Amino acid sequence: METSTTPPEEQTYGRIKVLHKFNATVFLTERGLSVRDTRLTICDVMDQVLRGCEPQEIQAWFNFTAQELADIMQFITENRAMVDAEYREAEAQAAEERRYWEERNRERLAAIEAQRQTPEYQAFWADLQERRLQVLAVRRAKELAEEAAQ
Repeated sequence: METSTTPPEEQTYGRIKVLHKFNATVFLTERGLSVRDTRLTICDVMDQVLRGCEPQEIQAWFNFTAQELADIMQFITENRAMVDAEYREAEAQAAEERRYWEERNRERLAAIEAQRQTPEYQAFWADLQERRLQVLAVRRAKELAEEAAQ
């Protein structure tokens, strides 16, 4: 029987390059600390942990098996400093991306808001709301008629 001679840095899991396998569920990949068979990272799980979710809620939310959840929680407990550092890095990256897109879209959002202030837009919106109320009134009248017929 042959054993794999592939160095750990060249192993893959699906199309994801595995840099290190911590346990049966937690891998270090190019995306960071990840959960096997998913696109989830440990940071996704940490979001729920830090929100105060119970383990059963986390298991249900992510559809983990009991063993997967146990592996993940054990990893988090035993490697809290590493997990916290990665979580802070992910938060910083997310904030940077949010700032980028807010800046990039600032002019477009301002143009949309300016358009909402025009008299034409206000008239259109008022007409749309009036039609919506008419549709709801017709729908309610039909419901009442059906109830009366029964």
